[in-house]
Amino acid sequence: MPYATPTQFELALGAKETAALADPEATGTPITGRIDYALTLASADIDAILGDRAPAIAAAQPAFMQAACIHIARWHLSGANTIENDPITARHEYYTALLRDMADGIIGNSGSGSGGSTAQPHYGEAQIVSPVTANPFSRANRR
Repeated sequence: MPYATPTQFELALGAKETAALADPEATGTPITGRIDYALTLASADIDAILGDRAPAIAAAQPAFMQAACIHIARWHLSGANTIENDPITARHEYYTALLRDMADGIIGNSGSGSGGSTAQPHYGEAQIVSPVTANPFSRANRR
């Protein structure tokens, strides 16, 4: 069962975008079941990521699961393209990363290991910066 309905999809993204996604060739006739199928694919993706924890997380966070399903379905409907700075791809990556975190219960490792993992957070490597002197902007250091 999908985590979101076509009605919820339309409410979240708007009628114009939903119509455009249901009719990718702009023929004026939407493809019947296209939105339903994308929501089913997105729900399958979510279930694959969460595994056994899917029912518990769905019961505890239904609004999140609905939003994740809608944005992952939107990514499927858009052709799952990888375009630099594409907001649809960015939302897809955001939700799948959060789902991976929920799957293993550890925030920031994107499901890449056990609790003792040294994996980096989603936004890149952490850098520790320490100044060579106590005040790098002091008069003595500016000369």
